Amino acid sequence: FTPQHPPFHWLPKGYDIYAIALQECHYPHRKGFSRCEEDVCFCLVSHLGRAQYTVVKAISMWEIRIVVIARRSLVSSPIGIHSVKAGHVATGVGGVLKNKGGVGISLSIYDTRICFVGAHLAAKPKRVKERNANAFVILKELATILSNGTDLSSCHDHIFFLGDLNYRVTGIPRSR
Repeated sequence: FTPQHPPFHWLPKGYDIYAIALQECHYPHRKGFSRCEEDVCFCLVSHLGRAQYTVVKAISMWEIRIVVIARRSLVSSPIGIHSVKAGHVATGVGGVLKNKGGVGISLSIYDTRICFVGAHLAAKPKRVKERNANAFVILKELATILSNGTDLSSCHDHIFFLGDLNYRVTGIPRSR
């Protein structure tokens, strides 16, 4: 993704809320922005329409990002979007390197609790067990950050787990 050619043409307009997870997202930000995250948010909201949409929350951990954007009417309503929290969990080398891991945003829309998780899991086909373990750690640690230790599935009506999960489909002929 380059700021001169933002790839958001594929993003349909008109929905109430969007959650966009990006991995390996880094480029020199454009003049007027202090960070790549700001530039990404600006491009997304510009594509959707600045008059109708605003960033609810964005969080980055190195080059892993998640951005939640919603209609301004949902954000400005006292019962619309509220109780927004965000956090990140590193699962790279030694569980501390931030090139792998997850970022999460939890929020309420009216009386519905939603959690969005953007993750970048270990690569290579032989590392399935490591990917599964990383996903478990991300969800467990985000529960500590976003819901005071309560399991995310117990305190959210919906959880969306997005990202570069690096799973591979094997055994299916390419002709299918």
